[in-house]
Order: sequence, then structure tokens, then C-alpha cells
Amino acid sequence: MVIGQEFVTQHPVDLEMMQKTFSLGMNDYLIFQVKSKIATVRDIRYLQDAYGNIFVSLKHKANDAHGRWEVFRGESIEQKDLLFSVKQSSVFQLVSSKVKCIPTFYTRQKSVPDFRIEGAFIDSSCTIYLGNSNTIVAHREDDFQVTVCPNVDYAFIIVIVVILDADEDNDDKT
Repeated sequence: MVIGQEFVTQHPVDLEMMQKTFSLGMNDYLIFQVKSKIATVRDIRYLQDAYGNIFVSLKHKANDAHGRWEVFRGESIEQKDLLFSVKQSSVFQLVSSKVKCIPTFYTRQKSVPDFRIEGAFIDSSCTIYLGNSNTIVAHREDDFQVTVCPNVDYAFIIVIVVILDADEDNDDKT
């Protein structure tokens, strides 16, 4: 669990993404939306539920060489509410890349990532693994579909996908 126990299920979760919204399975039941503040100097995005409640804030640290993102509980961007940070393991990102996601539970610092992302970002497919193991926790097939494995926080996986998409958007602008 990274964001909340309410986002963990005993079965796989198939998510569909459409223009910054995430829906569950074939019923297209809206579960999350990504919002960003307009006319702000900082790159801050918010993940909100279908009722408009913000449950995490994502802040891009633009001056960081590794493209670090910080994820906070609720609307806060204060360090006391930091859930985890995500950074590329290499400044130079090629067709295949690794990204470190280091949760900050109990302010512990680790050199080994808790999650690893590998894939061909050009065609938007990637696999998210548990640490340095071969245990798959989620797989993104294309721009529109993500399958999250059982007992994995699917809100956390959505945050990772939002960050990957934001980094891809930023790369397209440069």
C-alpha cells in the first residue's frame, strides 16, 4: 500500500485512460481525473476522485537533473505530507529506461528502489516491477490501458502513469 488501502483489491484492475481521466473496466465508470492549476509557475497536478475530492498532489521539481516528482497527500505540497518521490535513474532516457520510486515512509532513505519501471516509452508500453525483482505489479499496454495486479494500490499506479505521461509531454515540448 502506498496511497490508501481503499485502492487495493484482491483481483486485477483494468484501467482505461482518456484525456486525463481514468475509468474502471468496460463500464467506463469514472474513478479519477487529473487536474492542473492554470497560470502557475510550478508544475503541480492533482489527482481527484469522481466527486472532485483531491487525494494526492504531484509536484515536478523542474530544476532537478533527474526529473524528480514529489507526491503529497491531499492538496498539500508541504514536506510533512510527502508520500513518495519518483525520479529517473539516468539523466539520459533512451527507448528503455528505469525509474526509481522511493516512498518516504517514516522518513527512511533507501538506495534500492521499491519499484522499477521498464519499457519502450516511445510506444507508451511499460511494466512496473516490485523493486529489483521480476515481480510484475502493473503493465501498461498502450496509451489507453493499464492492468494492475491483485493486492497492488491502483491509485499509486495511476500516479506513476500520470508522471510518465507528464514527462513524455515535457520531452515533446523540448
